[in-house]
Amino acid sequence: MKPFPIYQVMDYKKQHQVALNLYKLYPKTPYFSWAIMSLFAKAEFDSDPSSVLVSLPLAERMMAKFIEDNGIDSEHEICLYLLILLKQVHTHFNHLHFCNVTLVFSS
Repeated sequence: MKPFPIYQVMDYKKQHQVALNLYKLYPKTPYFSWAIMSLFAKAEFDSDPSSVLVSLPLAERMMAKFIEDNGIDSEHEICLYLLILLKQVHTHFNHLHFCNVTLVFSS
């Protein structure tokens, strides 16, 4: 019996660990992007609501640090960063809606 690749069994924590280990061995952008994307996927698809509160801020900090150190080389890095930021905004506004907070914007 062949083992399933970790991306097929949706073990996001394991994906993150494997990606970081690969990045340590071979410091290439795709491995680091994979590590960050696994945090985003955990926040997006994990049934534990606390994973959103932990995974998204960590993903944002990792992405910001990576951009600060290495700059932006490709479109996928920008898209990944935007996905993370948009998910955080969406989560924040859903939390406000859940708490019955009404936002008033003046123009």
